[in-house]
Amino acid sequence: MEESAERAREELQRILKDERTGPLITNNHYFADNLAKARAERFVAGLKKLGFEDGTNANVNFKAMTATVHLSNEASAIHDIHNTLAAYYKVALKRFIDNVVVQVVERNLLGVKGPVSIFTPDYVGGLSAGDLASIAAEDFATSNTRTELRFQISRLEEARKVCSGRSSSNGI
Repeated sequence: MEESAERAREELQRILKDERTGPLITNNHYFADNLAKARAERFVAGLKKLGFEDGTNANVNFKAMTATVHLSNEASAIHDIHNTLAAYYKVALKRFIDNVVVQVVERNLLGVKGPVSIFTPDYVGGLSAGDLASIAAEDFATSNTRTELRFQISRLEEARKVCSGRSSSNGI
């Protein structure tokens, strides 16, 4: 178990190092889609500031439109960098999660060399009731709470029966 956990930690550290120190590059086509969508949303937001709504006819004041949609070089660069990073991280986050699931969890914890692999149907079927309980049983506090709650439920059921018997005999 400790070996598997250590391998999982080492693999996670490798993945984190790759994500933190590598260049921000992706070949995922959703990056370009997300970037184009963000740019289009910014453009549409600028038009809406002028009162334009999708599907309506309007007289166009090109000077006002240009002033609203046009940004300074600095503002344009800021928006473009923000949109680029947001599009990249949207793709990178999904890739990171997939990598952790496959390379850390499935390979090191659930895989052939992982601790879960020993629980084959034959192995579990061969366990005594005591061994199975020691592996899979809930802890004492939970078991004790469950017993107490069952006792309280039975007492409440008895009280309800008593109350329903009195209310029907009193004509209530």
